[in-house]
Amino acid sequence: MALSHLAQRFFPSVLWRGDPTLPRVALTFDDGPDPVNTPRLLDVLAKFGIKASFFLQGRNVEHYPEVAAQIAAEAHTIGNHTYNHTRLILKSRRLIYQEIKHAEKAITRATGSSTRFFRPPYGQMDWRALKIASEMGYQVVIWSALPWDWKAKIPKKIVTATLSCLFNGAIIVLHDRTPELPAALELIIEIGKQRGFSFVSLEQMICSQ
Repeated sequence: MALSHLAQRFFPSVLWRGDPTLPRVALTFDDGPDPVNTPRLLDVLAKFGIKASFFLQGRNVEHYPEVAAQIAAEAHTIGNHTYNHTRLILKSRRLIYQEIKHAEKAITRATGSSTRFFRPPYGQMDWRALKIASEMGYQVVIWSALPWDWKAKIPKKIVTATLSCLFNGAIIVLHDRTPELPAALELIIEIGKQRGFSFVSLEQMICSQ
């Protein structure tokens, strides 16, 4: 079940978009940190003074703790994206808990703080996983727009696909490890701003609602 399509009806506690009356867009990045692309993405965001949200895999945080620390130091929102990027469909309670908890520990060790947001890998989870994440104190976040950036081979395609996803309250999911993304991000932001959108972190988006 892809929660991005069913969240509003069946999972009312899941955050999948912001206020539809405000021209605010949340850029979110999954699967990092990446030792090459994530710092490049951070440079682009810093250039425009934009805060974004990064959903990190615990195993990648352990490999590149300095990059996770940089994300936190630059005041971006960090979210939990499990430890091994495991699909949380029909999994045992123990496995689900361990995937989330181990990622949480890795993030806390690297950044010095915990996170309130959780995104299931592939945007997929069942009622058991949703219940466990909620019991652990997480706000579950999916998305309202998926530009499929990892399938594109040239930045222009990523730019075109992402710009088509800009609407009030959009939560857009992109991926740290897409090699072409840093080159595309600058144009996405520039054109998005020209269209009247502001780019915010998930925390900023929630505060605006």
